[in-house]
Amino acid sequence: MSDGGDNGHDLTVDWLAPVLASRRVKELLASDIGYADAFFSVEAKRLRRLYFKSGNPRLAYLCGQGFSQLGTELQIKGCLGLGALEVSLAEMLIATGSSEAALNLAATHLNLGRRQIEGSPRTELVARLLGQWYMMLAVVYKASRRVEDYASVLKEGTEDRWMRENADSGDIIPITRQRVMMRQDLSEHIVLLESAAQYKSTRPIEYYRTVKRVIEFLTNKGLVESASRLERELLLAYAQSGDKTTVSKVSMGRDMAQLAGLKGEKEYAKKLVSATLSAAQSAELFGQVRQLRILSDAIDRGDVLGALEQFRVLSMA
Repeated sequence: MSDGGDNGHDLTVDWLAPVLASRRVKELLASDIGYADAFFSVEAKRLRRLYFKSGNPRLAYLCGQGFSQLGTELQIKGCLGLGALEVSLAEMLIATGSSEAALNLAATHLNLGRRQIEGSPRTELVARLLGQWYMMLAVVYKASRRVEDYASVLKEGTEDRWMRENADSGDIIPITRQRVMMRQDLSEHIVLLESAAQYKSTRPIEYYRTVKRVIEFLTNKGLVESASRLERELLLAYAQSGDKTTVSKVSMGRDMAQLAGLKGEKEYAKKLVSATLSAAQSAELFGQVRQLRILSDAIDRGDVLGALEQFRVLSMA
Protein backbone atom coordinates (compact mmCIF):
# COMPACT_ATOMS: atom_id res chain seq x y z
CA MET A 1 0.00 0.00 0.00
CA SER A 2 1.20 3.47 -0.86
CA ASP A 3 2.52 5.87 1.76
CA GLY A 4 1.19 8.91 -0.13
CA GLY A 5 -1.71 9.47 2.21
CA ASP A 6 -3.20 12.56 0.57
CA ASN A 7 -4.37 10.89 -2.63
CA GLY A 8 -7.46 8.79 -1.92
CA HIS A 9 -7.62 7.49 -5.50
CA ASP A 10 -4.05 6.19 -5.45
CA LEU A 11 -4.65 4.53 -2.10
CA THR A 12 -7.76 2.82 -3.42
CA VAL A 13 -5.91 1.53 -6.47
CA ASP A 14 -3.00 0.25 -4.36
CA TRP A 15 -5.41 -1.46 -1.98
CA LEU A 16 -7.40 -3.25 -4.68
CA ALA A 17 -4.96 -3.83 -7.52
CA PRO A 18 -3.75 -7.33 -6.50
CA VAL A 19 -7.33 -8.50 -6.06
CA LEU A 20 -9.00 -7.02 -9.11
CA ALA A 21 -6.18 -8.20 -11.38
CA SER A 22 -6.81 -11.86 -10.52
CA ARG A 23 -9.48 -13.59 -12.58
CA ARG A 24 -8.93 -16.77 -10.58
CA VAL A 25 -9.86 -14.97 -7.36
CA LYS A 26 -13.05 -13.70 -8.97
CA GLU A 27 -13.95 -17.19 -10.16
CA LEU A 28 -13.49 -18.59 -6.66
CA LEU A 29 -15.50 -15.78 -5.07
CA ALA A 30 -18.38 -16.32 -7.48
CA SER A 31 -18.46 -20.11 -7.18
CA ASP A 32 -17.53 -20.90 -3.56
CA ILE A 33 -19.47 -19.13 -0.78
CA GLY A 34 -17.07 -20.51 1.83
CA TYR A 35 -14.14 -18.94 0.05
CA ALA A 36 -16.07 -15.70 -0.41
CA ASP A 37 -16.97 -15.54 3.27
CA ALA A 38 -13.37 -16.10 4.35
CA PHE A 39 -12.08 -13.60 1.78
CA PHE A 40 -14.47 -10.78 2.68
CA SER A 41 -14.12 -11.43 6.42
CA VAL A 42 -10.37 -10.92 6.14
CA GLU A 43 -10.84 -7.76 4.08
CA ALA A 44 -13.43 -6.40 6.53
CA LYS A 45 -10.94 -6.83 9.38
CA ARG A 46 -8.12 -5.35 7.32
CA LEU A 47 -10.29 -2.35 6.48
CA ARG A 48 -11.11 -1.73 10.13
CA ARG A 49 -7.41 -1.88 11.01
CA LEU A 50 -6.76 0.76 8.36
CA TYR A 51 -9.57 2.87 9.79
CA PHE A 52 -8.19 2.64 13.31
CA LYS A 53 -4.62 3.31 12.18
CA SER A 54 -5.37 6.23 9.85
CA GLY A 55 -8.10 7.79 11.98
CA ASN A 56 -9.69 9.02 8.76
CA PRO A 57 -13.06 7.40 7.93
CA ARG A 58 -13.27 9.01 4.49
CA LEU A 59 -9.90 7.63 3.50
CA ALA A 60 -10.78 4.18 4.84
CA TYR A 61 -14.04 4.26 2.92
CA LEU A 62 -12.23 5.10 -0.32
CA CYS A 63 -9.97 2.12 0.22
CA GLY A 64 -12.81 -0.27 1.01
CA GLN A 65 -15.61 0.67 -1.34
CA GLY A 66 -14.16 -1.39 -4.18
CA PHE A 67 -14.87 -4.57 -2.25
CA SER A 68 -18.55 -3.68 -2.08
CA GLN A 69 -18.47 -3.09 -5.84
CA LEU A 70 -16.73 -6.43 -6.32
CA GLY A 71 -19.43 -8.25 -4.36
CA THR A 72 -22.13 -6.59 -6.45
CA GLU A 73 -20.31 -7.32 -9.71
CA LEU A 74 -20.01 -11.02 -8.85
CA GLN A 75 -23.60 -11.21 -7.54
CA ILE A 76 -22.46 -12.79 -4.30
CA LYS A 77 -25.29 -13.78 -1.96
CA GLY A 78 -25.48 -14.96 1.65
CA CYS A 79 -21.92 -13.92 2.53
CA LEU A 80 -21.59 -12.83 6.16
CA GLY A 81 -18.08 -11.45 5.61
CA LEU A 82 -19.37 -9.19 2.85
CA GLY A 83 -22.27 -8.18 5.11
CA ALA A 84 -19.79 -7.15 7.81
CA LEU A 85 -17.79 -5.16 5.25
CA GLU A 86 -20.92 -3.29 4.10
CA VAL A 87 -21.83 -2.40 7.68
CA SER A 88 -18.29 -1.10 8.27
CA LEU A 89 -18.45 1.04 5.13
CA ALA A 90 -21.73 2.53 6.36
CA GLU A 91 -20.15 3.29 9.74
CA MET A 92 -17.30 5.15 8.05
CA LEU A 93 -19.67 7.27 6.00
CA ILE A 94 -21.70 8.12 9.11
CA ALA A 95 -18.52 9.01 11.00
CA THR A 96 -17.56 11.60 8.39
CA GLY A 97 -20.83 13.47 8.99
CA SER A 98 -20.19 15.12 5.65
CA SER A 99 -23.56 15.43 3.93
CA GLU A 100 -27.04 14.09 3.28
CA ALA A 101 -25.59 12.26 0.28
CA ALA A 102 -23.15 10.42 2.55
CA LEU A 103 -26.02 9.36 4.81
CA ASN A 104 -27.99 8.12 1.80
CA LEU A 105 -24.97 6.14 0.63
CA ALA A 106 -24.55 4.70 4.14
CA ALA A 107 -28.17 3.50 3.98
CA THR A 108 -27.41 1.85 0.63
CA HIS A 109 -24.48 -0.06 2.14
CA LEU A 110 -26.63 -1.10 5.08
CA ASN A 111 -29.30 -2.42 2.73
CA LEU A 112 -26.67 -4.37 0.79
CA GLY A 113 -25.29 -5.69 4.07
CA ARG A 114 -28.70 -6.82 5.30
CA ARG A 115 -29.24 -8.86 2.13
CA GLN A 116 -25.98 -10.70 2.76
CA ILE A 117 -26.78 -11.23 6.44
CA GLU A 118 -30.29 -12.54 5.71
CA GLY A 119 -28.97 -15.18 3.32
CA SER A 120 -26.10 -16.40 5.52
CA PRO A 121 -26.13 -19.28 8.02
CA ARG A 122 -27.51 -18.04 11.34
CA THR A 123 -24.70 -17.95 13.88
CA GLU A 124 -23.81 -15.89 16.94
CA LEU A 125 -21.89 -13.57 14.63
CA VAL A 126 -25.14 -12.75 12.86
CA ALA A 127 -26.74 -11.65 16.13
CA ARG A 128 -23.93 -9.24 16.92
CA LEU A 129 -23.85 -7.86 13.39
CA LEU A 130 -27.63 -7.39 13.30
CA GLY A 131 -27.49 -5.42 16.54
CA GLN A 132 -25.02 -3.04 14.94
CA TRP A 133 -27.04 -2.94 11.72
CA TYR A 134 -30.26 -1.85 13.44
CA MET A 135 -28.42 0.78 15.46
CA MET A 136 -26.62 2.29 12.47
CA LEU A 137 -29.70 2.43 10.25
CA ALA A 138 -31.53 4.17 13.10
CA VAL A 139 -28.74 6.75 13.33
CA VAL A 140 -28.91 7.37 9.57
CA TYR A 141 -32.65 8.03 9.89
CA LYS A 142 -32.26 10.30 12.91
CA ALA A 143 -29.41 12.28 11.34
CA SER A 144 -31.59 12.67 8.22
CA ARG A 145 -34.45 13.85 10.48
CA ARG A 146 -36.62 10.91 9.39
CA VAL A 147 -37.99 10.60 12.90
CA GLU A 148 -40.78 8.13 12.14
CA ASP A 149 -38.37 5.78 10.34
CA TYR A 150 -35.93 6.17 13.23
CA ALA A 151 -38.52 5.06 15.75
CA SER A 152 -39.79 2.30 13.47
CA VAL A 153 -36.43 0.62 12.86
CA LEU A 154 -35.62 0.66 16.59
CA LYS A 155 -38.98 -0.96 17.34
CA GLU A 156 -38.30 -3.55 14.65
CA GLY A 157 -34.90 -4.28 16.19
CA THR A 158 -36.28 -4.90 19.66
CA GLU A 159 -39.08 -7.07 18.25
CA ASP A 160 -36.96 -9.04 15.78
CA ARG A 161 -38.02 -12.62 16.53
CA TRP A 162 -34.74 -14.24 15.57
CA MET A 163 -32.82 -11.73 17.66
CA ARG A 164 -35.07 -12.34 20.68
CA GLU A 165 -34.55 -16.08 20.43
CA ASN A 166 -30.84 -16.20 19.62
CA ALA A 167 -29.04 -12.97 20.57
CA ASP A 168 -27.53 -12.47 23.99
CA SER A 169 -28.21 -9.34 25.99
CA GLY A 170 -25.01 -7.70 24.73
CA ASP A 171 -26.14 -7.89 21.11
CA ILE A 172 -29.21 -5.73 21.69
CA ILE A 173 -27.48 -3.07 23.81
CA PRO A 174 -26.96 -0.66 20.86
CA ILE A 175 -30.65 -0.85 19.95
CA THR A 176 -31.83 -0.45 23.54
CA ARG A 177 -29.54 2.53 24.07
CA GLN A 178 -30.83 4.28 20.94
CA ARG A 179 -34.43 3.80 22.06
CA VAL A 180 -33.65 5.40 25.40
CA MET A 181 -31.88 8.29 23.68
CA MET A 182 -34.89 8.76 21.41
CA ARG A 183 -37.31 9.16 24.31
CA GLN A 184 -35.07 11.62 26.24
CA ASP A 185 -36.40 10.52 29.62
CA LEU A 186 -34.27 10.91 32.76
CA SER A 187 -35.57 7.82 34.54
CA GLU A 188 -34.88 5.65 31.49
CA HIS A 189 -31.31 6.94 31.28
CA ILE A 190 -30.80 6.09 34.96
CA VAL A 191 -32.07 2.53 34.35
CA LEU A 192 -29.81 2.30 31.29
CA LEU A 193 -26.80 3.31 33.36
CA GLU A 194 -27.63 0.94 36.21
CA SER A 195 -28.09 -2.00 33.86
CA ALA A 196 -24.73 -1.28 32.22
CA ALA A 197 -22.96 -2.85 35.20
CA GLN A 198 -24.13 -6.23 33.87
CA TYR A 199 -21.92 -5.96 30.77
CA LYS A 200 -19.10 -3.76 32.05
CA SER A 201 -16.52 -6.55 31.82
CA THR A 202 -17.97 -8.58 28.93
CA ARG A 203 -18.73 -5.68 26.55
CA PRO A 204 -16.38 -2.87 27.62
CA ILE A 205 -16.91 -0.78 24.49
CA GLU A 206 -20.69 -0.91 24.92
CA TYR A 207 -20.32 -0.02 28.59
CA TYR A 208 -18.23 3.01 27.65
CA ARG A 209 -20.74 4.11 25.06
CA THR A 210 -23.60 3.80 27.52
CA VAL A 211 -21.84 5.89 30.17
CA LYS A 212 -20.97 8.43 27.48
CA ARG A 213 -24.54 8.75 26.20
CA VAL A 214 -25.85 9.17 29.73
CA ILE A 215 -23.35 11.98 30.40
CA GLU A 216 -24.33 13.64 27.12
CA PHE A 217 -27.98 13.51 28.16
CA LEU A 218 -27.19 14.99 31.57
CA THR A 219 -25.04 17.81 30.19
CA ASN A 220 -27.61 18.69 27.53
CA LYS A 221 -30.25 18.93 30.26
CA GLY A 222 -28.02 21.08 32.46
CA LEU A 223 -27.62 18.42 35.17
CA VAL A 224 -23.99 19.35 35.60
CA GLU A 225 -23.44 17.95 39.10
CA SER A 226 -24.76 14.53 38.08
CA ALA A 227 -22.65 14.53 34.91
CA SER A 228 -19.56 15.54 36.87
CA ARG A 229 -20.00 12.61 39.22
CA LEU A 230 -19.78 10.27 36.22
CA GLU A 231 -16.76 11.97 34.66
CA ARG A 232 -14.15 9.74 36.30
CA GLU A 233 -16.14 6.61 35.42
CA LEU A 234 -16.30 7.73 31.80
CA LEU A 235 -12.55 8.21 31.60
CA LEU A 236 -11.94 4.77 33.13
CA ALA A 237 -14.48 3.16 30.80
CA TYR A 238 -12.86 4.83 27.80
CA ALA A 239 -9.41 3.60 28.81
CA GLN A 240 -10.72 0.03 29.10
CA SER A 241 -12.86 0.09 25.96
CA GLY A 242 -10.05 -0.34 23.46
CA ASP A 243 -11.75 2.22 21.17
CA LYS A 244 -8.90 4.48 20.11
CA THR A 245 -10.22 5.67 16.75
CA THR A 246 -9.80 9.35 16.02
CA VAL A 247 -13.57 9.84 15.90
CA SER A 248 -13.82 8.39 19.41
CA LYS A 249 -11.03 10.64 20.73
CA VAL A 250 -12.61 13.69 19.12
CA SER A 251 -16.04 12.82 20.49
CA MET A 252 -14.57 12.42 23.99
CA GLY A 253 -12.77 15.75 23.74
CA ARG A 254 -15.96 17.45 22.58
CA ASP A 255 -18.00 16.08 25.48
CA MET A 256 -15.33 16.97 28.03
CA ALA A 257 -15.13 20.50 26.61
CA GLN A 258 -18.88 20.89 26.88
CA LEU A 259 -18.89 19.67 30.48
CA ALA A 260 -15.97 21.96 31.38
CA GLY A 261 -17.84 24.89 29.84
CA LEU A 262 -20.95 24.08 31.86
CA LYS A 263 -18.84 23.93 35.04
CA GLY A 264 -17.53 27.43 34.33
CA GLU A 265 -14.02 26.29 33.39
CA LYS A 266 -14.00 28.52 30.33
CA GLU A 267 -10.28 28.69 29.56
CA TYR A 268 -9.82 24.94 29.91
CA ALA A 269 -12.91 24.33 27.77
CA LYS A 270 -11.59 26.66 25.04
CA LYS A 271 -8.18 24.94 24.96
CA LEU A 272 -9.80 21.52 24.84
CA VAL A 273 -12.25 22.40 22.09
CA SER A 274 -9.46 24.05 20.05
CA ALA A 275 -7.23 20.96 20.21
CA THR A 276 -10.16 18.67 19.47
CA LEU A 277 -11.25 20.79 16.51
CA SER A 278 -7.77 20.57 15.02
CA ALA A 279 -7.84 16.76 15.32
CA ALA A 280 -11.30 16.60 13.75
CA GLN A 281 -10.21 18.75 10.81
CA SER A 282 -7.12 16.61 10.21
CA ALA A 283 -9.24 13.45 10.16
CA GLU A 284 -11.88 15.05 7.90
CA LEU A 285 -14.63 14.44 10.47
CA PHE A 286 -16.94 17.05 8.97
CA GLY A 287 -19.86 16.42 11.32
CA GLN A 288 -17.64 16.74 14.37
CA VAL A 289 -16.07 19.91 12.96
CA ARG A 290 -19.52 21.48 12.70
CA GLN A 291 -20.39 20.48 16.26
CA LEU A 292 -17.11 21.75 17.67
CA ARG A 293 -17.47 25.14 15.98
CA ILE A 294 -20.96 25.48 17.45
CA LEU A 295 -19.61 24.49 20.86
CA SER A 296 -16.67 26.90 20.57
CA ASP A 297 -19.03 29.79 19.87
CA ALA A 298 -21.24 28.73 22.78
CA ILE A 299 -18.26 28.64 25.15
CA ASP A 300 -17.20 32.13 24.03
CA ARG A 301 -20.73 33.38 24.73
CA GLY A 302 -20.89 31.59 28.06
CA ASP A 303 -24.07 29.81 26.92
CA VAL A 304 -23.12 26.14 26.59
CA LEU A 305 -26.36 24.51 27.76
CA GLY A 306 -27.95 22.51 24.96
CA ALA A 307 -25.36 23.60 22.40
CA LEU A 308 -24.92 20.07 21.02
CA GLU A 309 -28.28 18.48 21.68
CA GLN A 310 -29.67 18.46 18.16
CA PHE A 311 -26.43 17.08 16.71
CA ARG A 312 -25.85 14.36 19.26
CA VAL A 313 -26.65 11.29 17.15
CA LEU A 314 -24.30 12.22 14.31
CA SER A 315 -21.41 10.87 16.40
CA MET A 316 -20.88 7.08 16.35
CA ALA A 317 -18.19 7.12 19.00
